[in-house]
Amino acid sequence: MNVATPQKTLHELAHQLQVELRATACVANIAALSIQCAMKQGALLVLMQYPPTFEFGDPQELFAVMERLILAIAPQFVSSSLDLDKPYCTKVRLYLKSEAQPRPIAAHTFAYGPSVAGSTVDSDDSETAALGVPEIDPAGRGKSLSEDADPNPRPTDNEPTFDSAIALFNLEEEEPEPELEEADSNWPAFLQGRSLWVLTALGVSAVSFGAGMLLITFPCVFGRCEPIQMATELSRKSSRSLEKAESNRDLIALKQQFKETDRLLSKVPPWSAQSTQARGIQQSNQIRKLEVEKLLKAETKASEAQQKGQVVPQPVASWQQVRSLWEAAIAEVEVIPASSPSYELAQKRLTNYRDGLAIAKRLLEEEQTAQTHIKSAKGAAQKAEARQGLAQTLDQWRAVQVTWQVGVNKLLQVSNTTTAYSEAQTLLASYNAKLAEARDRVTREETAQTAYAQANQLAQVAQSAEAQNQWSLAVINWRKALSSAQQVPQGMPQYEAAQALVAPYTQALANAEKQLKSAIKLQQAQSDIARVCEGTPKTCSFLVTQSVIRVQFTPTYEQAMRNAFAAGQTGNQGAVGGALNHIDGLRTALQAIANNSGIPVEAVNAEGTEIVWGFNPGG
Repeated sequence: MNVATPQKTLHELAHQLQVELRATACVANIAALSIQCAMKQGALLVLMQYPPTFEFGDPQELFAVMERLILAIAPQFVSSSLDLDKPYCTKVRLYLKSEAQPRPIAAHTFAYGPSVAGSTVDSDDSETAALGVPEIDPAGRGKSLSEDADPNPRPTDNEPTFDSAIALFNLEEEEPEPELEEADSNWPAFLQGRSLWVLTALGVSAVSFGAGMLLITFPCVFGRCEPIQMATELSRKSSRSLEKAESNRDLIALKQQFKETDRLLSKVPPWSAQSTQARGIQQSNQIRKLEVEKLLKAETKASEAQQKGQVVPQPVASWQQVRSLWEAAIAEVEVIPASSPSYELAQKRLTNYRDGLAIAKRLLEEEQTAQTHIKSAKGAAQKAEARQGLAQTLDQWRAVQVTWQVGVNKLLQVSNTTTAYSEAQTLLASYNAKLAEARDRVTREETAQTAYAQANQLAQVAQSAEAQNQWSLAVINWRKALSSAQQVPQGMPQYEAAQALVAPYTQALANAEKQLKSAIKLQQAQSDIARVCEGTPKTCSFLVTQSVIRVQFTPTYEQAMRNAFAAGQTGNQGAVGGALNHIDGLRTALQAIANNSGIPVEAVNAEGTEIVWGFNPGG
């Protein structure tokens, strides 16, 4: 005797199968498929129905997935009186049917039992044909019913046909019959011993009549189910509207449609044959409703993030809050799957949210970087002040300058879009002043060091020029050496030593200038005498020293003079006059040279044995 299967357990099995099947997404629009379960004659019957608008492809893949799901899920319901734990194999029959058709388009059967759990058992051809289901192939999958197949083949003993099995799918769990008390001894004689059966019959009749009347008064029990039809159409309309939605106003309007869909579905009683389809629509409706809620919630967060992000500058904590809002908005939207009607809107908004997040991150990074720069600048300033208090040498002052420059550079990197910008500008004015002071000190130190070194170096060059009687070069270098010594700033370490060089360098310059003047006079005297001695015939040769200028007549010149005077004795007065004029001019020139050079001039004969003329300066 078979144990009656509780309808509640069958409903739970159907619901679990529908949830798991949707999760697999093995075929398109899987959410539109509804599942019902029933038990008859030891067989588990599973009916899968789809809307008329649903275009179904090859059912074999669906059957294979369902077979795996039943073999995996059924053990959870063994303890719930599904009779799947008997030692013999229990048949499982799958039917795939359109809601618009009275007959299934395909069927599939396999065996379940402790000896074959987890695997498919083939049925023989006669049994399969008797069940009115397709032939089972070696892989355990049924073949679709062909147009020529008998839609209601003759069943074998103890095996229900589809027509007899389909009625089970609308059954609801029957209320247990109450126990009746023993018949009263006062029953009439002809009812004695039969009171229990009479009461039972009367009770069953009353309950059946009441239940029948109750079922008839509820919608969607017999005939058409208008709430299902309206909810289905409204659900499709909602999906289309969701695909076209562009604004929050559109989404809010959709929420009203979802609410109306739920209201319509609430009219479908749980014992209705349409309850499974109603739950499927409701689940799909709930998914879309959640997606709309996510879109609205994300837009609320994005609007808040955008509003808060318009305040520039603002502290790090505020930018972190803006960033978190953008991230929260993105998290709400990016989980919407590509199969959702709202996917296109979600992706469009996701792009905008990510752009907003990028801006928030950049401004947050700028704010954090600005704070870091301020901190680094203050640290550099402290180090610079410490070094400045100990600086004595040029290298030490250079280190002070470099450290102040580091602080200034850090402040210059602070963006004007940050809260630290104002403080940076205040510090920059102070640090620039300190930097200028350090730079001036370095300049003075460099000047002192360079000037002192140049003074000594130029003095050496001047002395070397003096040794070579290069007085012009000596004067130039003494002047430069004196100038360098005088350029050492007061207060510098080299100042005292430089001042000690000023006096001797001044004296050396004066002496060099005197020697230069003498050298210039000698040079001028040489030039002048060279002009005097030149001629035809050449008048003289000369030697210029600082003590005397010696002029020696040439033999040719002396002979010419003798000839001129001899001609005069013979009456050639012109020759004598010319000779005398030349001699007067020569004497005048030599006196002028003596006067200009300040050096006596001696004129001697060609042999150099006799001083012919002598000229003293100023003579």
